[in-house]
Amino acid sequence: KRGEIYSYRNVGKALTQGAEMEIEWKPLRYLFGAVRYTYLRTKDKETGKEFIYSPHHRANVEISCSIKRLGLSVTLVEEYVGARFEDKENRKKLPSYLLTHLMVNQSISKKGSLFLTINNLFGTRYEEIFSSEEGIKFKTGLTFKF
Repeated sequence: KRGEIYSYRNVGKALTQGAEMEIEWKPLRYLFGAVRYTYLRTKDKETGKEFIYSPHHRANVEISCSIKRLGLSVTLVEEYVGARFEDKENRKKLPSYLLTHLMVNQSISKKGSLFLTINNLFGTRYEEIFSSEEGIKFKTGLTFKF
């Protein structure tokens, strides 16, 4: 949270277990899709408590369309982060949240392109480790390959 001071501390013994899954498909030459899922369990073996900000479930769905003749690609990503504990005592749980991200890439030459990324397209309020996040985030730039 804003205005608070934190310090990191390593735990003596920890247990982390999980699994990841990813499925990709390309139904058409210009269309790409992917579904990704992560299941995670964490535990501080000294206290028996879960790690803070470690959700059991994370997932995202990606759909991307590329129009080669225009040099244009557009990608939409829907990201889910499950509920997780905010405090090391595991008393306060933060709610799950859903974010939408949009990426546009336009080629301007054989070796260069312009890009625009909009993270959190709908301005969802959520909390990540040591900070509250809110608002839409824009990133734009120019990429050159050498």
